Amino acid sequence: MKKHYNFKLLLVLSIITLFSINAKSQCTPNAGGEIIACGNINGGSYNLSESSLTNPDNNALWTVFSGGSVNFAGSENSINPYINVSTIGTYKLVLHESGTCSGTDTLTITFIDDGSLVYPGNDDAICGIEYQLDAMSSGNTDWWVCHNDYISFEDTLNSTSMIYLDTIGLDWSDSSMVEAVLYYKTDFGTCISSSKINITFYQTPNANAGFDDTYCSNCYQLNATPSIEAYDGHWIVLSQPTGSNIIFGSGSLSDQEQPIVNTCFDNSGIYEFIWYESNMYNNFCFSSDTVKIEPTIQIIDDTISDAYNGVCDGFIELSYTGGYPNPTIEWSNGDSTLDINNLCPNTYTIIITDTSNCYAEVPYVIEMIPDTSSTPYIDTITVVIDTCLFNTSIPIDSASIYDFEIISADSAITNWVFWQAGTAIYLDVTVPYTSGTNLIYLQIVCLNKATNIYKFYGVFNSTSVEIINIKKIINVEIYPNPAKDFVNIKVNNNELSKISVIDISGKILKTENFNNNLKIETKKFEKGIYIFKIETNNEVITKRIVID
Repeated sequence: MKKHYNFKLLLVLSIITLFSINAKSQCTPNAGGEIIACGNINGGSYNLSESSLTNPDNNALWTVFSGGSVNFAGSENSINPYINVSTIGTYKLVLHESGTCSGTDTLTITFIDDGSLVYPGNDDAICGIEYQLDAMSSGNTDWWVCHNDYISFEDTLNSTSMIYLDTIGLDWSDSSMVEAVLYYKTDFGTCISSSKINITFYQTPNANAGFDDTYCSNCYQLNATPSIEAYDGHWIVLSQPTGSNIIFGSGSLSDQEQPIVNTCFDNSGIYEFIWYESNMYNNFCFSSDTVKIEPTIQIIDDTISDAYNGVCDGFIELSYTGGYPNPTIEWSNGDSTLDINNLCPNTYTIIITDTSNCYAEVPYVIEMIPDTSSTPYIDTITVVIDTCLFNTSIPIDSASIYDFEIISADSAITNWVFWQAGTAIYLDVTVPYTSGTNLIYLQIVCLNKATNIYKFYGVFNSTSVEIINIKKIINVEIYPNPAKDFVNIKVNNNELSKISVIDISGKILKTENFNNNLKIETKKFEKGIYIFKIETNNEVITKRIVID
């Protein structure tokens, strides 16, 4: 009998458990009952905000029972979706709840068109974080709603309220833009109408071209800092010394669009650059910043005087500011003072280098100002050459006019007659013509020596002129530059030359005599700038060499 009673007890407990399970499976979702909506036709939206589930953690699913097509915009599984319809009328929607229990409820929603649709304004875009809305008030109770946490209103009841984008903690992302969806609602008494607009906020750059700075050489690295992720940028030259050429990177347009780029220029002076930065997706959102760079050493032009009437009497007088004291001064013609004189027409480049290896390099052009008289004449120019090499008794073997350049506009060389007697060379003009200045190249051949080319300026007028400023053209090659292990020196005059290697402090590190070619090892030289000074019988030439 005991076992029989245990079986009955087990059966009763099973029945009770089964009824308990069946009781838990019944859900009572709330779809919202009956709703009248207005002004939500053809693109308007309505939020089913009154619907709820028995258990918020359960699953929701909306289906259409009758009335026509309803657009859930992909939110059929949301408890409170936004819906819109294309025609007025009554729709029945079913809310299904599943999970810990299951159940359904039906919503009846009627869309009416009362002729008072809400106008929230047009979709728009803005550079920055503030925007003024432009809705049309209905005359009823109107208000703004936005479900984006980063949007705040000045006054939600104002149809033209200001809205603000809260950037604290906001992730602009790689697009450097955010989009806000706003709803403008109107209470018509029997229903609430709602319409939406999209406002896109584009991040506005805050351009940073870097700090004003000084530079030591003819190259400088511009260093802008982009302020947003998605940007377009480029450099613009605002000001530069007259005649200076500027190269960004390798010279390509893409290099000029880099925020960090090396720039090189051929003249020392003050340069100003603008870094222009815009939003990649809206170029109307932009900003710019200017950076100025000045040379550590700045050369000041005091007086520049050209040569006149065929006489090499040009001169250059300079001064400088900045840099460490006692800099090295080197001219391309071998002079080492700020002021140089007795200059023939040519380009003269000065390099001033201080002890920190900062330098300024500026070229100056001396021109020949010709005689302006126009008296016809027959003239003879005598060029006196003491000896072929200027310091020996080797006679001139032969001489001829190698080339010439007409400097003044009214010169016309048509009948040169060349002849020589001893060490004097004569150039005769045998027909009358107007006066003018000419650069004459003489090719001199000496016995058992290589041919040399000399140049001088001849000025023709009604009086014979003896030219004493004659200078041999010497070509010096020093390579590679920059150098590392060695430097090659090549001189084209077949004469004994002397080279001196001088460091930045002016100390002579090495001297050596050579003919034509020489190779100097530089492995033991410290990295920096060195002056290679070449001395021949009648000329001094200096070159600046960088040792890496």
